[in-house]
Amino acid sequence: MFIYIGGIPSVGKSTLVQTIKIRAIQEKINTEVMNGLPILCSLANVKTAEELRRLPEEKRKVLRPRMYDIVYLLMKQKPETIWLFDGHFCYFDWYGKRYGVRPIQSWDKELMLGIIVLTAQPETILRRRIKDGRQDRKLDLDFIRKELKKETRIAQSQAKKLRKPIRFIVNEDGNAELNAKEILHLIKKWGRGSK
Repeated sequence: MFIYIGGIPSVGKSTLVQTIKIRAIQEKINTEVMNGLPILCSLANVKTAEELRRLPEEKRKVLRPRMYDIVYLLMKQKPETIWLFDGHFCYFDWYGKRYGVRPIQSWDKELMLGIIVLTAQPETILRRRIKDGRQDRKLDLDFIRKELKKETRIAQSQAKKLRKPIRFIVNEDGNAELNAKEILHLIKKWGRGSK
């Protein structure tokens, strides 16, 4: 089983997922973190997210089905684990002009407990991107607003199609512990509903 935790780059997914993982250990909830990026980089024969983002969206799109096959096999090896899938619903190219959409997987209905979408103020995301310094992230408030809107719309659409619960969580600075606690509560609630 897995919770899909989506959000645009620099919204704080990876940091929050690590906080959830620590709290889950304390609460004796068996969780693992799944991030498709290392798998996709390996399939594309690149080392970094920046290199991956420089590839045309068409090439990345061709590789994603294989990445999802690998993700599925890894999750099926540990059926007692609740996976925290750190990902995106929308993938923009290096120039911010073309984008891909996370495809609904055949196994989403079987394994997905629900969807969490992290959001933050565009100014907060911009500040994080400037601090982070990665070259593959746009430092433009209008573009960040566009990313947030697309991510939200696609997540809502997929939750509706899959008939899965969805929760939007504002992840401003200093909310990590509180948000981790809320997400663990949702994991317990949604996990009970799957039995």
